[in-house]
Amino acid sequence: MTFMSESIFNLKAVRTLHALEAERWLGRPGSAFWCEWDHRGETPRTLESIVLHLEAANWSKYIKPGSIAIDVGGHSGDTAIPMGLFLYDKSTCKLGTVIVVEPNPLVFDVMKINLSLNSHFAHFKPILCAATKSDVKEIELSDHGNANCNGGVMRSATYSKYLSNKIRGCAVNRYKARGLTLESIMQECKISDPADVSFIKIDCEGYDKEILRGSVDFLRAVKPTLYIEWFAWFSPVDDIDLFSALEEIGYVPLNPFTLTPAHVKDRIPDLICIPAP
Repeated sequence: MTFMSESIFNLKAVRTLHALEAERWLGRPGSAFWCEWDHRGETPRTLESIVLHLEAANWSKYIKPGSIAIDVGGHSGDTAIPMGLFLYDKSTCKLGTVIVVEPNPLVFDVMKINLSLNSHFAHFKPILCAATKSDVKEIELSDHGNANCNGGVMRSATYSKYLSNKIRGCAVNRYKARGLTLESIMQECKISDPADVSFIKIDCEGYDKEILRGSVDFLRAVKPTLYIEWFAWFSPVDDIDLFSALEEIGYVPLNPFTLTPAHVKDRIPDLICIPAP
């Protein structure tokens, strides 16, 4: 007798299910699916708006079909799903691989649902942990006073005094997670050739720069395109430190939509970063 694997998911945390016609990205009839997390901090969106926004931000330009992408701060899978679409190689029908990193256990189960719904066009590898500067057995994260809607803020991050005080003043909920470097995350996901990584998105509430500094050898060797959050709560001191971190690892920050150089005094929500020539 042959036994088949079966996964069972609790759908109580899901608000709505979206089905998007995806022939444009797959080159054949098919759909992409996304369940919205039923959390009061989640703003209703459509999957189409998410995918088109990331396409306009040039994700499909820099994500190499059939390669590996890493989504650090995967949340509900809302960015991992578009990654999977952009990774699909229409010419060979080859599926790409998305490593999805998320430390928040509240949203992790919703993410697993969404990734399972889309296994027909990408290989998804979810991992419950925080991406950190070095491997740690346990690290504490806190929210923004939003009932742990996002991944959380790391108390050990190198923030300005202004930002540290602001976070401390609004944090209500805390939880703990293990922390792994990008290299350790890839090892756990059994990725044999790091050179296959073409794109890494990092959205970690300002901790992005610490992850970059902790992964400098990996990034210099592999040279993937980076898409990072420019944390809205950063002070000018934090802004300068972010741009310094990018310079240290040998990357140039660009405006994702215009692909023109980004400047530390001209704030935008996110940066797309390419290896310096």
